[in-house]
Amino acid sequence: GRAPPCDDTRDYDKGGNCVWYDEQALLREVETLLGKPIQRIPPDLKLSQELLTVKYGEEKDGASAATTKHLDQLRPIVQKLSAIETQAQYSFLKLRQRFNK
Repeated sequence: GRAPPCDDTRDYDKGGNCVWYDEQALLREVETLLGKPIQRIPPDLKLSQELLTVKYGEEKDGASAATTKHLDQLRPIVQKLSAIETQAQYSFLKLRQRFNK
């Protein structure tokens, strides 16, 4: 195959740029790794009530005490890293202004 963009829709092993995947087999492999089935979206594309009630980033059964404790321990470190990153970017911009006159 050649690098994109390419209109050659032959299979890759025949010199084209197409790779066909068995999506159902890939999905089964992912579900095996997760240890549970992935919920399917129906043809009408309406989400189930269960999916509508879960908020992004929220644990289904609530955060465990260990997770909350760990996040509380990390919070000051992340805040310090954020401040250092901001300072580093500010310093970089000041250096560019100083030497790009």
